[in-house]
Amino acid sequence: MKNSFQKNNFIVLLWGMIVGILVTTAGMVFVLIASKTVRDHPEHKSIIWDKMATSLAVLKDRGVFSSKSRGQQDVHAMLELTVHPLKVVRPISPLIYGSNLTAKTEFEMDVAKFAKETGVSIFRFPGSSSEGYHWQTGKFDFNDRFDNAPLSKIENVINFCEISGAKLLLQVNIESGTPQEAAQWVKYMSQQKGSYVQYWELGNEVYGDWERNYMPAEQYAGLVKDYALAMKEADPSIKIGANFGGPNFPLFDETLMKLSAPHIDFVSYHWYPNHVNKSHPYKESIHPFPEDLMANAHNIGYMVKRVDDFIAKYAPERKGKMEVSFLEWDGSWDAPASDLNYSHKAMMWSLANAIFYADTLGQFVRHGVTVALQYDFQEVMFGLIRGWDKEAGWSGDRWDGQTIRPKALALQLFARYFGDELVESSLSGSPVYFNERDWRADSYEGDVPYVTAYVSRFSKENKIAVALINKHADDDFVVKISVKEVPLKASGRVWILNGPDLKSQNDGQQGLVKIEKYKLQDIKDEFLYKVPAHTVNMIQMEW
Repeated sequence: MKNSFQKNNFIVLLWGMIVGILVTTAGMVFVLIASKTVRDHPEHKSIIWDKMATSLAVLKDRGVFSSKSRGQQDVHAMLELTVHPLKVVRPISPLIYGSNLTAKTEFEMDVAKFAKETGVSIFRFPGSSSEGYHWQTGKFDFNDRFDNAPLSKIENVINFCEISGAKLLLQVNIESGTPQEAAQWVKYMSQQKGSYVQYWELGNEVYGDWERNYMPAEQYAGLVKDYALAMKEADPSIKIGANFGGPNFPLFDETLMKLSAPHIDFVSYHWYPNHVNKSHPYKESIHPFPEDLMANAHNIGYMVKRVDDFIAKYAPERKGKMEVSFLEWDGSWDAPASDLNYSHKAMMWSLANAIFYADTLGQFVRHGVTVALQYDFQEVMFGLIRGWDKEAGWSGDRWDGQTIRPKALALQLFARYFGDELVESSLSGSPVYFNERDWRADSYEGDVPYVTAYVSRFSKENKIAVALINKHADDDFVVKISVKEVPLKASGRVWILNGPDLKSQNDGQQGLVKIEKYKLQDIKDEFLYKVPAHTVNMIQMEW
């Protein structure tokens, strides 16, 4: 018995040594590869070690490693994402990556190049407010501070868009202009300048008494008809857009649809679902909670369906012929209009708002939105970048060239690295949290998945992009990704947007929230990927 026991012990010991050597060797090889990558590409250092954690997650799932590593909490039950690259759902409109351009935006090369690098695809000008803009003179009837601003002249706007590579959507002055003036503008842009503009919006938030062009729905409906007829006589190929009040103004929307639907090619909805601030505290806070902010992206489906239902009920002959657009949108409204000393904290400027942006863009894709423009491109409060602090004098202050808001990085991930066709996919197993609607009718109430996924393909390449978003403040999640119908290549690329926590911002501490890129290796048709807490992950794979 003793010899048998010793023999068995020897066999167990031998197998233990072999397994240990294999695991150690694998770890050393990975460290060597990672070290070489860090040495050759030092800018990727931190993300390479995240790749090590991702690889360890795969080994851990096979029982080699425990469920705790690097101080992480226990890994949750595995999520499963199934992707069908050859089953295209619909094309993705490139015009959902737009922004609003005001006359006070700096006409500077670094600012225009930033727009190009971010991937802004279309600008709306004059970009909000009914200030009485006259395109022939570059003057504003109701805001002389915009007169002689960098982009007050339409020629400068055209040049800015040419440099940035963006198209243009024009907001027509109905508060102090005429249908004839608008028609001349259409003709100028279509013929004389060679800068064709397809989308034309009539006024700005005419349903709201805070705007100079505020008017009853009946009056606006008549105006829509007059402007549409005059403008389409100048160019029949253009599209006319009308303001849509949304859940906060149902009677306005009903009347508009009943009286002027034949003349409307797209409805323009302005969406700011979270107004928690000093004037509107909620749950004893003057800032929205990150979970409340991020949840609102999941209301896009309801709002698109609401427009479709209005069309089907009040103008059925226009069903399928009227586009849904979001010509202003942002996730929060709690930042100050002035911040000369970079001293303020705001959820508008946070990583949480960037995650809301990423989920919102994914929802735009999923629900077939054709045009969407975040608000806005450059200013202290809402801007993708800072500028024109109202307390810095008439001319404002220059962008520092370094401070880039996290939401701009989320926009960049989708605009530059997501594909142009939505494909079939399904994600299961994500834990959820419940979000309660605040005082805004267009905020979201219901279960919110911590992890969401959006999958696209590139129509001219054998390549897919998988966007994986994790809203959880602390926990990572392992996702089993199964790609059907195509044999994947062994390597791919990943861009990850992340920061120290959901409230992190770059104002006053540039680069705290950032995108880091690294290489994925050993990809198979079915593999595991760990989605770190509070991140947006953009994975590209080829076949």
